[in-house]
Amino acid sequence: MSAQNSSAPTPGQVIDGGTTITAVRADGSGAEQVQVKLLSIREIQRYFMAPDDIATLAELFTGKPKGWSELITPQSCMEIVERGEALNKSPLPGSGAPGAILQFIEMQKRRTASFQS
Repeated sequence: MSAQNSSAPTPGQVIDGGTTITAVRADGSGAEQVQVKLLSIREIQRYFMAPDDIATLAELFTGKPKGWSELITPQSCMEIVERGEALNKSPLPGSGAPGAILQFIEMQKRRTASFQS
């Protein structure tokens, strides 16, 4: 993992829609630069359908095809998910609004409450 792989996204990374990190290949043949991105609304829904599947989440946050996560180390998968979650929970600078994942959680809570009343 490189020095550029710090935990919290910068405001610029949130505005730009992502950050680039280094993913190490599992076979020891090197590494590749991957973009960890902000999720679309459909991707946020898929995020909540696979909360414990680190491989699927790593592919979701990078837009890589199914099975790609098997080509990189488990540590790289976990780093991608950590960075993706931090990025998608971060508010847009100056907006004061929570990040997309937190907004989705709040919306679901309101919808659930409206069905219960």
